[in-house]
Amino acid sequence: MVNFNTNDLGASLNNEFEAFHRLYLPQLANLNQMPNFSISQAFETEIMNFLDNEVRGQSLQNAHVAGDKLFENFTTITNLLMSRGEYFLTTLVWRQAISVASKWERRRGVAVHKGTPYYFWAEAEILNGNVDFGFMLMHRALEEDKRYWQMAGLTMPPTTPGYYFVSLNCRSATQHFLVIVRKMRRVLQKRIWSYRQTLKGKLTIRKFERKFLQNPSYEDLAFYFVYSLFLIARQRQSAKLQIANSNIARNILTRSLFNLTLILEQMGRSRSMGRYISHHLSKISKSRRWKVVVDNNLFSSINSQFQSSPDVIIQDFMDYNFSVPGFKTNKKLSDYAFAHGMRNYCGHGIVTIPDIVSNKFRSLTQHLFNPIFWFVENYL
Repeated sequence: MVNFNTNDLGASLNNEFEAFHRLYLPQLANLNQMPNFSISQAFETEIMNFLDNEVRGQSLQNAHVAGDKLFENFTTITNLLMSRGEYFLTTLVWRQAISVASKWERRRGVAVHKGTPYYFWAEAEILNGNVDFGFMLMHRALEEDKRYWQMAGLTMPPTTPGYYFVSLNCRSATQHFLVIVRKMRRVLQKRIWSYRQTLKGKLTIRKFERKFLQNPSYEDLAFYFVYSLFLIARQRQSAKLQIANSNIARNILTRSLFNLTLILEQMGRSRSMGRYISHHLSKISKSRRWKVVVDNNLFSSINSQFQSSPDVIIQDFMDYNFSVPGFKTNKKLSDYAFAHGMRNYCGHGIVTIPDIVSNKFRSLTQHLFNPIFWFVENYL
């Protein structure tokens, strides 16, 4: 028998895994022919039998452990595919593996731990450019890990690759997605550095981790922030390649801008500042004793100018030149007011998006990251 470095799952299932490897590994040597990955009926039956035997008369915790052992045996092929950049083919393997396990779960009413396959499937989808679907899978991996962690009575949050990924933690040896996480941490570091230079903040990436990314109170919001960070990095490539040169393309770009405004808005709600960014800005202005009238007249003026001359007002905000009677230049307040304007402008349908959004995408997004970083530094 050829040693494929797999777990011992019993003679029958071991044989099926060996047959699976013997069938597909030779095909991977010549990828001119797309392998049609398929788990045979005999293979599926042995997986079902294995899970039945592991669960029978034993604790549910063993069912979770059995799931881990089972899914690890698929990594011989998936690791090879990933090393060759065959991300789509990797997704096919994990889709089928999870499908069989889910079928067994429905039949037995018992859940196995599927954090591992969802994590690896998410990794392949994200690297293949499917950021949205990949993050949905990564969130499912995290939920699987949390369920297992709670059942085992372990301290939350789970110290698993899925959690380390969504918190951009690259200090753990278990982080399989290490290259990408390091890359995104560098992106985040540059964004924080730009914030420090512009708004004279003192926030560091470690403080941002402690206050926000690794704060259990903000787990879902932190996940959405990391997703938006990935999405913006991907969209920035589109802007650089001048792909986003149509109004529909620019409307797609604004989705990530809208995400950042929602994150800021939810942060303010978490500190009981009111429902909308305008409410938060009014309270912050009063508490900080900024010498400016922040009221409905200001917000109405911003909304009106976004409707009549979006290119002009966006440029003014980016240059810190926006002004209305009673509004003095204050970079913190200006970026916050800009977030209010973009939230309303991008969130109410398909609108005419000026060229500046795609032409100055990096700079524009920085003006929306700034109030998030400032809020984390001062209020979380």
